Amino acid sequence: MLAHHAGVSVVSPLSVEPPWVVHELSSRWFLPATQVAERLADLHRVVDGWVTAGTFVLAPPLYLGPADHPVFLALAEHVRARHGDDRPTSFCYWDDVGSLAKVQDLVRLPTATLEAYPVRGRTDLLNEVQRLWGFVHAERDHELARLQTWLGTYGPDVAGARRSYEVLPLGSVGAVEKWLLTGPARLEPFGYAVSFDPMTGGRWVGAQVPLDDRSTVDLVGRVTRPLGVGRPGDLVVVDLAATCVDLTALDRLMRHVYTLRRRFTSACVHGVLVADGVTVALRRALWEQGFDYVSLSELGFRDFLGMHPDVSRTLEPSPAAVPHPTSLAVDLAV
Repeated sequence: MLAHHAGVSVVSPLSVEPPWVVHELSSRWFLPATQVAERLADLHRVVDGWVTAGTFVLAPPLYLGPADHPVFLALAEHVRARHGDDRPTSFCYWDDVGSLAKVQDLVRLPTATLEAYPVRGRTDLLNEVQRLWGFVHAERDHELARLQTWLGTYGPDVAGARRSYEVLPLGSVGAVEKWLLTGPARLEPFGYAVSFDPMTGGRWVGAQVPLDDRSTVDLVGRVTRPLGVGRPGDLVVVDLAATCVDLTALDRLMRHVYTLRRRFTSACVHGVLVADGVTVALRRALWEQGFDYVSLSELGFRDFLGMHPDVSRTLEPSPAAVPHPTSLAVDLAV
């Protein structure tokens, strides 16, 4: 287990991780610090993307996601009943968390719950980095050992303290809005073929659409062709957040959608929340209201920022903003 050092900034000029982690891994991986920093950036993009899309990361000793995630609650109960610690060797079966049947057999959750709240593990992470780094199959065991060294930095130190995993901030809603306006086709894989052009879409279409003195919608698109639930002529309200958000975001989306439904009666009005993560309670509430959630990672915004790095990015204040999930311990009181 690597030594822990507190009080180091998450973002450094060298890496998304504290400098001590970069230098420790450089010595353990026998790679230059610059290459280690690049690999850590790749790892964070993958893990950040999973977490903000609602996936729980079970890669002992890293347990990453909301504390009320159904799979984590079931895992914590399982561990308290059968295991007294969370050493990696005690949880080798979580290497295969991509197997729905295996996870279901361990935590006894309904299939529908596991499908709605997916999990990813070490093998999933290895598959992702093999695609990114291009190593041959014969090197998988070697690279898995390197991954476990990094994951080990999130385990408890001699005093039982853990360092927190930090999901990297994305920046401003304005930047997200501009990026999505330049590529509305990014919403098509999620069931919405829309145009944000007010010249062809009409009065209620475009960016920063005012509804009244209190409400302005981030984006309203008009459906251009049949796809998913949308039919040509329908409107799609897209509320944006560059942070993880809670139920307050649903109140805002509902106000925007219902206001437009009263004023635009010739077709349907759909609601989509695009954000950098949602709470478990918000995800459930969106389903109940018939709205969709699409994470910025799924849309490709984190990959875009990976190609346009800016270590000065900070979270933009929002009334609905909540902290991103961080690393947990299986002996956490739940």
